[in-house]
Amino acid sequence: MTYVRKMILCGLVCSFASLPVKASNTDAVVSGSATINAPVRDVWEAMRTIRKNDPAHRRVLSSGGGDYVVEEKFENIPILGDATCTYKEHEIPMQRLQYSMIKSDKLIAFEGEWELTPSADGKQTTVTLSSRTDAGIRMPFAERITRSRTAKAIAKKLEDVSEMASRTKVASK
Repeated sequence: MTYVRKMILCGLVCSFASLPVKASNTDAVVSGSATINAPVRDVWEAMRTIRKNDPAHRRVLSSGGGDYVVEEKFENIPILGDATCTYKEHEIPMQRLQYSMIKSDKLIAFEGEWELTPSADGKQTTVTLSSRTDAGIRMPFAERITRSRTAKAIAKKLEDVSEMASRTKVASK
């Protein structure tokens, strides 16, 4: 590449990098849902069990009366690296689990809810997980990266709950 082309390219990159970047859309909620072939009680217990299943990344700091304080470690967040987040959870048994951030070393926002809806015959449960995460990254495409990572995490959590609820259903027969 010629010197002139390098200078033009550098000028374009430097100009692009100095453009004002729109702040992340903090109202952007990512949701996913799954219909699980298990009654709501089994799905609810699976959700509660998973809370304790990964002590290397998640631990319950306190609990009482359907309220929990949880510390979770998130690994390999693009640009940020690892982050630790402390959040509170509030349970409405067999219906909803809401969570909201208390503090984090890197995240700006982390909140959402799990919602359970049993089928009319009670044999299946639709689980919807919604989350709003703001990593505080202010650069082009940061929101897209955060939303993509959140969507993948939601899909994984729904898959984990489905597997755990299926094992619970088999074990209870």
